[in-house]
Amino acid sequence: MKLYYNGNGAGPNTIVIHLLREARMSSRVLMFLSIALFTSVCSCSRTGEQSSMENPPAASREVPAGAHATAGSPDASNGLVSICDTLLVVVEKEGIEAAVARYRDLREHHVDGFDFSESELNRLGYRLLGRRQIKDAIEIFTLNVEMFPESANVYDSLGEGYLADGEFGLAVENYRKSLEINPDNRIARAIVRKYGRE
Repeated sequence: MKLYYNGNGAGPNTIVIHLLREARMSSRVLMFLSIALFTSVCSCSRTGEQSSMENPPAASREVPAGAHATAGSPDASNGLVSICDTLLVVVEKEGIEAAVARYRDLREHHVDGFDFSESELNRLGYRLLGRRQIKDAIEIFTLNVEMFPESANVYDSLGEGYLADGEFGLAVENYRKSLEINPDNRIARAIVRKYGRE
């Protein structure tokens, strides 16, 4: 088996898996490999340092008042605190519902202190997916869809979460939404063809 990452940064659909003709693998094994590969690609911070959830980096600036001491470190390029790292700590200590509530609170009261970009929530979702916390990942991907409904990538990611959970109907529904926004998403098109029996 050969794995290639084309590196264009468009999300999980940039991972292209090429199989030698002799290889026979189930779609579940392929999905696991793509998630594992994507997680390893995304587990590095934007500065190129390896992230470690067991030993998160210390914040190099003060966390905004009321944000609690669970914030991650600021990103070197934009000076904002990573919402991914912040919420991952909350998920570990308090659960997914508390993390979603914390996101909403921080977004409402500390919008200038944190990186609330689509990619931050997506990164968190894939970190959870890589840990096999599939239901938690789906909650984060769903939140990302709510926050960025015009993005093809958020629907693609939610579709991938549902696919990993065996919810093929919901996966196809979200891959179709992704295709409506970005008809060039070949992986989404292939998944819709495979699982989208009507």
